[in-house]
Amino acid sequence: MGCNQAKPIAPMDAPGATVAQQVEWKILPSSQEARKKFEADGTLGKNSDPGQLELRTLLDDPLAQPVIFKYVTEVAKAQDLFLCWMDILEFKKIPSEGFRRTTAMTIYNKYIKPDAALVIGDIEMNERERYKAELEASRENPNLISLKFFDKVQQRCFTGLYYNVYIPFKQTNEYLFLTKQLQERYNVVKLNDFEYFSKLGEGGFGFVVHCRKKSTGRHYAMKLQTKKGLLECFADDPYRADFEKQAFATCQHPFIVNLDYAFQTDSLAIMVLG
Repeated sequence: MGCNQAKPIAPMDAPGATVAQQVEWKILPSSQEARKKFEADGTLGKNSDPGQLELRTLLDDPLAQPVIFKYVTEVAKAQDLFLCWMDILEFKKIPSEGFRRTTAMTIYNKYIKPDAALVIGDIEMNERERYKAELEASRENPNLISLKFFDKVQQRCFTGLYYNVYIPFKQTNEYLFLTKQLQERYNVVKLNDFEYFSKLGEGGFGFVVHCRKKSTGRHYAMKLQTKKGLLECFADDPYRADFEKQAFATCQHPFIVNLDYAFQTDSLAIMVLG
């Protein structure tokens, strides 16, 4: 089936051009991949339910973090749990033993020490004393402070956030608005918004098909790439997986194929070019 020739149009008048520039093509893992990752780094329990996985995913998203923090501060009054959880998450990224020990002391003084300003309540006194003793011992032996040093505290914070923040937050309009924002930010359209014709070509980890958007009748070339292939190809620098999308989004021109949509499924990263 052929396409009718359309007259050239001004770059920013191209359907979807603004959408394509605003969409952040973040390579989102599948729920199974996300669960495996979070269990491996100790931030999600082995038998966690789907709600806990959603909370853990939201805590990892820069768009969701300020929304959750606002709710935590204004409604749930659980700043200590949120800030402690985030500080420990950053602590786990520190490669240097010396700096890790310094940061561990800050976390202890801020959240675990009995008279700390943002003391976490659900920690037994003998556990607080153990942290103090191990931090003292680490003066001579900094490698005592491993990346998993605060795992139990972080898990307590997460449990508190789940029951005291996430469950009531999920019943609010703010939650509905946030999920809509995330959907619009990362997935403007879906695969079933199009009908498909012939394959136009294929490459190392993807292929291109001729498709038509059902709501507009407009024809496109849809490039579908496996996220596994992209991430393996750019394993040394995963952000490079986004370069092609960014190049298309910033080069809107009548004589260059336009990127009208960028979205994804659990396994595919997809660009719709027209």
